[in-house]
Amino acid sequence: MRLSTIMALLAAASAVIGAFGVWSFYRSFDPIPTDLHSDTGIATNVRTATALYSRSHATFQLNQPNGEAIEFSYEPAFKRFYYFAEHLRDGI
Repeated sequence: MRLSTIMALLAAASAVIGAFGVWSFYRSFDPIPTDLHSDTGIATNVRTATALYSRSHATFQLNQPNGEAIEFSYEPAFKRFYYFAEHLRDGI
């Protein structure tokens, strides 16, 4: 293979990788879901799941003043989920 062919292939590969990077960056601006549920209460039955040495899922219940316990399942889409999981404790 000639050097110019190798350089052309490297340039094409770089362009494809760059285009994928730009596409991934703009995909990160997806709109925030509007069907989110917000509630307050005391957390109970806190469980977190670990995958490949990092926490990746949390399930907990919030006890309401009327005695009802609402269960939440949280699968994060952000990199600092470990911070959330470390601070979520029973009774807080």
